[in-house]
Amino acid sequence: MKINFYIISLCAFAILFASCSTTSSIQSDEQLYTGMKKIDFRTTYNDVHTIETQAEIEASLACTPNGAFFGSSYYRTPFPYGLWIWNAFSGKEGGVAKWITKSFGKSPVLITDVNPAMRANIAETILKNNGYFRGKAYYDIILGKPKRSKNDSLLLPRTAKVAYVIDMGPQFVIDTVIYKGFSDDELEMISKAPALLNSGEAFSIAKLDAERNRIYDTFKNNGYYYFHKSYLTYMADTVTHPKHVQLQLCKVDSIPHEAERQWSISKAIIQTKRYAYEQMTDTFGARRFAVVFGGKRPPIRPSVLMQDMQLLPGEMFNQSDLTESLSRLSAKGIFTSVDINMQPLNDSLQMYINCTLDKPYDFIVQANYTHKTSGRGGPGVGIGFAKRNAFRRGENLTFNINGNADFSIGRTAGTSTNFDIVTDIALETPRLLIPKFMQKRRRWYIPPTTVTRLSFETINRSGFFRRNIFSAELLYNIQSSQSTRHTFSPLTIDYSYIANIDKAYEDIIATSAYMQVATRDIFIPKMRYTYFYNSPVSYRNPFSFSFTIAEAGNVANLIRTIGGSNWNRKDKTMLKTPFSQFLKLEADWRKTWQTGLNSSMVAHAFLGYIRPFGNSLYTPFSERYYMGGANDLRGFATRAVGPGRVYYADKEKMYLLANGNMKILLNLEYRPRIFGSLYGAIFLDAGNVWDINDSYSDEGLFSWGKLCNDIAVSAGAGIRYDLDFFVLRLDWGFVIHAPYNNGKNGYFNIPAFKDAHCINFAIGYPF
Repeated sequence: MKINFYIISLCAFAILFASCSTTSSIQSDEQLYTGMKKIDFRTTYNDVHTIETQAEIEASLACTPNGAFFGSSYYRTPFPYGLWIWNAFSGKEGGVAKWITKSFGKSPVLITDVNPAMRANIAETILKNNGYFRGKAYYDIILGKPKRSKNDSLLLPRTAKVAYVIDMGPQFVIDTVIYKGFSDDELEMISKAPALLNSGEAFSIAKLDAERNRIYDTFKNNGYYYFHKSYLTYMADTVTHPKHVQLQLCKVDSIPHEAERQWSISKAIIQTKRYAYEQMTDTFGARRFAVVFGGKRPPIRPSVLMQDMQLLPGEMFNQSDLTESLSRLSAKGIFTSVDINMQPLNDSLQMYINCTLDKPYDFIVQANYTHKTSGRGGPGVGIGFAKRNAFRRGENLTFNINGNADFSIGRTAGTSTNFDIVTDIALETPRLLIPKFMQKRRRWYIPPTTVTRLSFETINRSGFFRRNIFSAELLYNIQSSQSTRHTFSPLTIDYSYIANIDKAYEDIIATSAYMQVATRDIFIPKMRYTYFYNSPVSYRNPFSFSFTIAEAGNVANLIRTIGGSNWNRKDKTMLKTPFSQFLKLEADWRKTWQTGLNSSMVAHAFLGYIRPFGNSLYTPFSERYYMGGANDLRGFATRAVGPGRVYYADKEKMYLLANGNMKILLNLEYRPRIFGSLYGAIFLDAGNVWDINDSYSDEGLFSWGKLCNDIAVSAGAGIRYDLDFFVLRLDWGFVIHAPYNNGKNGYFNIPAFKDAHCINFAIGYPF
């Protein structure tokens, strides 16, 4: 403890001392780099190609100074603590000082480190590569205010910025494209796909390389196994016609004979190892297949591997199929290494599939802490166990236990302690587990999987109730194309029952017939199908859509009817427990418009509807919709809206009663990049939840005539720190229209400020 206190105190003193100057460690003939001026692009063009070229140049010129604000090359924070620590400790000989310097210090970024002359040359290269052959890049070093150095009485500039001027010049476009040296059959082969170079387009080295890669891929995907990219070259003439480029893409003359013929696969040899150095002792196979393995039997059935192979014996060699086969085998998650090699044998190729299994077991322990806007928070812990290739068919068996607790951390949050414990076991099988008569050999885009899962959850809400939920599920995942995916669950059973109930909870539900029914012990036997569509990645303005249809209780009711029960009879039971009957429909749509190189507009719409019928008067509590919070109406707190025009001042009643069996949500969000990985957001949210026929309040019922007034509206702004793999989000939303009566007249019935806004911190985008 004394050592830690010493280090902290020393660092604090150093920061305070060194903050008086950020240039104390800089030599008299050097300047501290303090960022770039806004780049001055001089051009008359404003097309997409020019904007993308400018972005590429900006990235090449970027250099972050000490204390950069979120990685910006233009802005600094007033607290470059890393530089302060470096100035204070870098010259010290002690071990602690060296450790502090290495761990927390940041050496000064000097103008000489930036090397603006080199960066200007790189910018000119980028200009030429993008068709601006006469473009020039200039730079100027703008010195800061002169200051006296530590060892010199002369006034010298201690800091400097860099200003770049990019004169892009005229844009050269493609005039003609000629393919030279190809046979008629080869020209016909490469013309089956559209060319990436077209007359009238801006010249780009990247596009030229892309076209060469397209032709190379065409050869490799049509059996030309020994064809190399170096056999393709190009020539560009920029002189004959002003501001135009005449292109020739040529196949070289001296190509080996084996590269000019097509090759087919004659045999596949499968080698599977439990570990890298395992000795292969046995072989079995047929004319086109052979399996090599060690031990008594192969560690994985060969059929499991071959179902992922897109390239098979008897077929022409195809590089894309080979790459896809490697990707699918690697995606199984059971191999440490996967390799596919080709070896010539007479006039054909032998394919060698080499797979080494990963360690069979995984053990995972994780811990977390959550903080809720309700003034509650608490720790969580999870333990997981996984068995790869559990039954030699590529299955993954997992077992997990997760627990979370939350308790009051503020004076207004209450004194109760809640907890949630979930235990589940799941088996993922890389094929469809269906009867053989239903099986049909088909090449899926991605091999389908079957997931069987059992879980048990205990939810304890202190002072109210403890609910136990047992679930069993059978789920099929099918990706039929690059854009289309299907999930189908023919059977999901949820059994929910209340183990303990307190008087406070009884007092709340005593006033609501709905809650008495919706929270009782119940079976929910469900069947669910979901269709997903994502537009191709090549779309500039992509969109996605999903549709879900689910039903509950109809199969159970049919079984009872076959057994002699009346189909329309109420209060039917399963294992002496009522079961729910309902139909659930959901549609989700989102669309992105690229408004600029680093900005976009995103729209989102969601519609959900649940209809209880038959054995159910009310929709189960777990299936109902709620509104408000970080991912829908961001100006309202979680569960603070609905149903309809109802409002609950009591937070406990709000949690239990602010929900409905119909939901409409509309979102519109503008996402510009501020700089670096920091993005902004301006958003507008609208929506609500309603009851259709099982309302406990007339104000909660859906009405077309009152729809406009029932739609809650909020707007706001936020920031996102987007690291691609991880997004931190902070949103501030405020109320524009509240659907309930809050004492204000008119549509813009904004409540008091304390109730008119909400701050949401979340991980990931809201949609």
